Amino acid sequence: MSRHRFRFVTMTFRVSMLFLMAIPGVVGIGVAWHMSREFVLDQSDRELHHAATSILHVVRMRYDLVQNYLFQEETYLEANMNTSVDALARMARELELESARNHISDSRAKEVFQALASEAATTGDRQIFLLDETNHVLQHAMLPMGFDMGNYEWVRQMRETESGTVRYTWNYPGESEAGDRMAVFRLLHGWGWLLSVESHIPDPEKSDYADRQIQGLTDFITGYHTPSGGYAMILATEERSVITHPEISGGSIDQIPGADTLLRVRRGAV
Repeated sequence: MSRHRFRFVTMTFRVSMLFLMAIPGVVGIGVAWHMSREFVLDQSDRELHHAATSILHVVRMRYDLVQNYLFQEETYLEANMNTSVDALARMARELELESARNHISDSRAKEVFQALASEAATTGDRQIFLLDETNHVLQHAMLPMGFDMGNYEWVRQMRETESGTVRYTWNYPGESEAGDRMAVFRLLHGWGWLLSVESHIPDPEKSDYADRQIQGLTDFITGYHTPSGGYAMILATEERSVITHPEISGGSIDQIPGADTLLRVRRGAV
């Protein structure tokens, strides 16, 4: 009798009950899977954020090292140029005094000074620059005698301030590109001449130290892998080019899926 107590329960009812009992289990599995997925994504986001922050600190550190090095190089260069121009200005002053005492003619004093300046003229990237009272070249390694410099803003600035340091951008005849330069100058009042020692300002693109720092950064970025399997890369926003990438060497950012979105967002997560 007990064996047939459920003989009047239909198959549809039995399937419905089985389905209803299975729903909580399926829902529970779905909720657990969703929570696990969210947990994994959250952990991955945290790892990537931490990795990005660490890499950014390394980039900033390398950048600061290069900028500090270039600042020290420029400061050292300016100090040496000041020493040189002060020594020459003192020589000119002594020759002016000798001329005033009639121990030597004025023209001879000027000749002697130009000879002294010529001997000290070109050492490495530094050059002695002499202009007469009308701002025409008396001496320069890259300009002809008599070349008129009066129309250049930095020359007018030197003439007005009489002593100091000036920075300017200019290309000499024959140079294809303008370069950033620095000149330390003194006005020789007795003759009205303008004396300056000039040099190229240290360029990070031509610095061995900067090259080593950039290469070290490139090697670090290329070989970096996050615990979640991600990688790092550096893209140039203006040139739209790849600077470092573990699988791509140079070229356009068009090779990288989603690169346009990265450049557009610039900061955050995409």
